[in-house]
Amino acid sequence: YVFEISFTALTPEKAAQIANAVAEAYITDQLQSKFEATQRAETWLQERVNELRQQAGDAERAVLDYKLANNIITSDGKLVDDARISDHDQRLNQARAGLAEAEARLSRITQIIDSGQFDAAVTDAMSSSVISPLRQRYLDVSARAADWAKRYGERHAAVRNLRSEMEMLEQSMLSELKRIRETYESDVAIAKARLESAETALQDEFERSGRSRVANVKLRELEGVAQTARALYENFVQRQMQAAQQSSMPGTDAPRITNALLPQSKSHPKPLMVLAFGLAGGVAAGMGIGLLRELLNRTLRNKRQLER
Repeated sequence: YVFEISFTALTPEKAAQIANAVAEAYITDQLQSKFEATQRAETWLQERVNELRQQAGDAERAVLDYKLANNIITSDGKLVDDARISDHDQRLNQARAGLAEAEARLSRITQIIDSGQFDAAVTDAMSSSVISPLRQRYLDVSARAADWAKRYGERHAAVRNLRSEMEMLEQSMLSELKRIRETYESDVAIAKARLESAETALQDEFERSGRSRVANVKLRELEGVAQTARALYENFVQRQMQAAQQSSMPGTDAPRITNALLPQSKSHPKPLMVLAFGLAGGVAAGMGIGLLRELLNRTLRNKRQLER
């Protein structure tokens, strides 16, 4: 994890300079190696980006060509066929609702006519310019007939005349209701025609769109390939930008902890150790020389040597 660099030289300045130079050379070599590796990666990424750009463009052109070849049109990301089917389905529901409403009005007014009594609850009857004054007239005559009947009795000629007028008014209102019923019958017929037309249009649209379902399956497959190619291309573009930033300022994993300083004392030779070894060597040499001279000396110095 930590390197300690040392160098022995004749001068302290040279020793510190060489130690720092070795550390600097090591860090510089790391920077250069990383720079070259980043440059190689950037070059490879650039080539890969160009390939992916071409692939994405080809995939998107394939989608467009397939749409043109099969007459497939989209709007806001949706197929026009689906939008048409939805529109025809909405029209069909509206036609069904209109027919149900028209049949309900016709059924109600038919019940009133069959019963032979005028019902003021019918909206169209109340809003009719013919029935409205007739009903008002009918209410006035009915009120007078009831008043006169109390006064003169039901058999009075005036009361009978009022009753006859009331019957005439009822017949007039019922005749107007029959005319309104004819209008309702016409509305029902129109609503049925609209419903049949909407059902036919929806069925035709289903048949026409059914023929293009196989083409839509292939289109979705091509669109998936195009989306994948586009996403991969954008991912590599981002990585290329990151590699370009790293190559402009590469980093190193070996920071310098401390610089080599000038040594305060020499590391070699060590005086005490040299003195000790010198003394030991001198004593040993002197003893050896003395012993050697003693062995080589042939002089007789005493009686015992002479006898031996």
